[in-house]
Amino acid sequence: MAAMLLADAATGTPAKVVEGQGPNITAADYPREAAAQRQEGTVAAIFTIGADGAVSACEIEQSSGHAALDSRTCEVFMRSRWVPARDEAGKAVESRMKQKISWKLDDLLGGDDPNIVRGDAILSYDRDGMISSCRLVRPTGDAGEDKRLCQVVIKHKIDTKHYDADGRRRVHEEVVPFAIAKAK
Repeated sequence: MAAMLLADAATGTPAKVVEGQGPNITAADYPREAAAQRQEGTVAAIFTIGADGAVSACEIEQSSGHAALDSRTCEVFMRSRWVPARDEAGKAVESRMKQKISWKLDDLLGGDDPNIVRGDAILSYDRDGMISSCRLVRPTGDAGEDKRLCQVVIKHKIDTKHYDADGRRRVHEEVVPFAIAKAK
């Protein structure tokens, strides 16, 4: 995913993604309703990176044709972190970038890639509607790896609070499919 700088930082340096905190998508990011309907597409977004490196705004420039994929794209960009652009005096400045994200189910689920761990995590939600625990449906046999996989699933879980039909938080469990790169 190459980003394109939209506003020149007065011939300074462009913003760069913070390693490991870029706008990367995982299987857990795929909107459930879009996955169920096998919706795929590419979304072009323009986002603003503040002088603090946080993304402060995102707008869709080119839609995938699916509202769920478009809105999730901006959610992915909003959680990314960047080394801010700098002007020629070296001062951190706001900048705008354009980047595309392609939503393809087979790519996210890893196909037959032996470097991808696939499975399902069971997330438990407490009385406050927050994730209270995670366990794998089929543990790997390595407690450390199971913990890492759960941490990745929780980190990329967008809707962490759950409510019932009356708008009250509820205690429940949810099964979340994932496809995550194996630890190196």
